[in-house]
Amino acid sequence: MFANEIDKCFNIVSKCVYMYQPNETKNKQKKEQSDEKSKNQTKKKKTNKRRKKRKKRKTEKHYQSTYTACGAIPLLIILMKTVVFTIRRKEILWLIKYAQKHFWHDKYDSFGKKTMDNLDKRAIIFMSSFTVLIYATVIIYSLSPILENIGKGSEDRVLPFPFRWFDLPTSTTPYYEILFVIETLSAVHSGVCFCCFDNFLCILFMHVGGQFKILQNQLQTIMTNESSKDKSAGIYNEFKHCLKSHYALLSYVDKLEYVFCFPLMIQLLVSSVVLCVSGFQICLVDGIFMKRLLFLMYFLGGLIQIYLITLNCNDIMEESSAIGNAIYNSDWETKPYGDFYQIRKDMIIVMVRAKRPCYITAWKFFPISLESFTKVLSMTASYYTLLCTMESDVIEQ
Repeated sequence: MFANEIDKCFNIVSKCVYMYQPNETKNKQKKEQSDEKSKNQTKKKKTNKRRKKRKKRKTEKHYQSTYTACGAIPLLIILMKTVVFTIRRKEILWLIKYAQKHFWHDKYDSFGKKTMDNLDKRAIIFMSSFTVLIYATVIIYSLSPILENIGKGSEDRVLPFPFRWFDLPTSTTPYYEILFVIETLSAVHSGVCFCCFDNFLCILFMHVGGQFKILQNQLQTIMTNESSKDKSAGIYNEFKHCLKSHYALLSYVDKLEYVFCFPLMIQLLVSSVVLCVSGFQICLVDGIFMKRLLFLMYFLGGLIQIYLITLNCNDIMEESSAIGNAIYNSDWETKPYGDFYQIRKDMIIVMVRAKRPCYITAWKFFPISLESFTKVLSMTASYYTLLCTMESDVIEQ
């Protein structure tokens, strides 16, 4: 109790002493307090500036890493396809010669001509759209540094692709001009290679699906002749011809599978990463219209590429499995049993075989279809969320 009373008295005395202090001492104390507040504020501003600079550096590093990935991944795919096509050169030449003889320069009826015309129109639409997007990406890659360099000095000039191999003054003349021309020509060449492999592959797949469709029409209309003993032998010969063409198509699909299964597996695995990185770049570059347009074209080109591959592989599966339905719908029940016994027996064998459709696999792991396209999109979304969380974690550190 006595100690508490002493503390109260001491506080009262200190307040009284402060009240009767001169104004100079009060002003000094106020100035010291204000100086401390201003120092604390300046410290906070400095720390905030440092944090912003660190965030900028980390985001720039993240941006540069994903930007280089957008340029490096297609080059690796092109290199892989070039190596595979060189190794499988004989098989690819055989595929081209067979397609020229039996697909593109063969004689067709009215249904076959109509089917081939539709395939040509479809190929022109899809391939031209894919090629235009790829070349638009290449052109924007070349034009974006020109627009960025407007108003900058010679030391701050930017190349289409960062060059860090040698200690060269890449921003000064003539090194900058030489490297700019080399990088632009290499980008154009890469765009040509990126288009030609996939266009060639999709055209072959598309025409194989069309040949299965033409074969369906031939089998479905094979019983249209008159049902007599003289005509039964001719119908059976036509059915034999259809069986030979069906067997040739099966062997052709097996050859396609042998040549393209490995590149298609790598393409499907890498496409999700390419779409993820390009979509991340679209969301990352704020306020730069050319960069957004660049990666938008890049994203659309990769999307159409994987869609064309999966769509044509899916057409081969569907059209080859529809052979059995075409045979069943061939009006076989209207023909006499005795004259057409053998052809009915062979039809059953072909229908059983058609239950197992032809398909192109990703290196024997799984058949490629439109379901593969949806899986690639789901993988792209999961990779994108993972990349966003990694960016936020890197910035917060």
